Amino acid sequence: MQVIVIDSLHNLNDFSRSALSVVEEVKSNSGIKVYPTSITGSRIALIYNCNPKNIDEKTFLHRILTGIGNIYPKEAYLALSLPKTNISQLPLAYKECEEIQNNKLYMKDHILHYKELTDKRMSFSYPTEIEKQLINNLLVGNQDGCILYMEKFIAYVLDNDAIFSDNQITNAVYQMQNAILKRMSSLPVSVNTTSLATLREQSSKDEIKDFLMEFISYLSDKIARKNEKAENLIDQSIMEYIDSHLMYEDFNLNQISYQFNLNRNYLAKLIKEKTGQNFNEYVNQKKIAIAKDLLLSTKLNIEEIAHRTGFSYSHYFIKIFKSREGITPGQYRETFSSGNNA
Repeated sequence: MQVIVIDSLHNLNDFSRSALSVVEEVKSNSGIKVYPTSITGSRIALIYNCNPKNIDEKTFLHRILTGIGNIYPKEAYLALSLPKTNISQLPLAYKECEEIQNNKLYMKDHILHYKELTDKRMSFSYPTEIEKQLINNLLVGNQDGCILYMEKFIAYVLDNDAIFSDNQITNAVYQMQNAILKRMSSLPVSVNTTSLATLREQSSKDEIKDFLMEFISYLSDKIARKNEKAENLIDQSIMEYIDSHLMYEDFNLNQISYQFNLNRNYLAKLIKEKTGQNFNEYVNQKKIAIAKDLLLSTKLNIEEIAHRTGFSYSHYFIKIFKSREGITPGQYRETFSSGNNA
């Protein structure tokens, strides 16, 4: 003999009455001996004597589950104890079913045998390293990294071939969620998770997976947007710094790198992206534009203009000017000064 416990996921008060009527119908059609022993509003327990000559156990249980499912879709969970040889072992059988019902999340087809539970049950160890990597990727706004490590977390906690109890799974999810939100609280990012579904609303592994992916996608998007905004402000500050310092002699990328604590190669790439020119081309273009204005609006000599525009040597200034304008500074002044234009 074995014990079957049929449980309601949401503790529905009238569940047991409907479930019992389904059991009686399946029983009458199969000839299997089933005796109700305990009935509450949301749960019934049965003593079950399987007779292989009439109907196999799997078919019998699925008929019960299907019948209840027609009334309460995805509501019923069936736990089946190990076979017992005498009635004195029934309390142990009930205990086995109680233990099974603590593993509803593992019941892919809503049926779980105690033997399967004992064969696959393992001690649970929280995936601390996965949590660490997930948070690190989140803090820098790496959305792909966040998705990758959340998938690893899901694979370990939910898709593992081992059986972890519902409490172990939900506690792990809560622990990970709280660790993330705690780190997020130290960032200048406004996070409102009230619009997201809550963990206690999820009743299956698939629903928990969807919940976790929605949770991490929402947060990683928030961080990425914040980082993008911050990067834009930094980029703007860098370009403003260049424009205000380019007329200093020997002004170079190393000074900017030191000022903003940024990699020199990153700065070179940024300037190229922003201006379409490399650093020297951009700076020289700006310097020559200022020099052209000084040539036409002042009587400063070429050497003075060279120093005012950040060139250490007048001959280098003349070389750069001619390479960009096709004529020397003196020729430019002579050609475009107001007196000559008149």
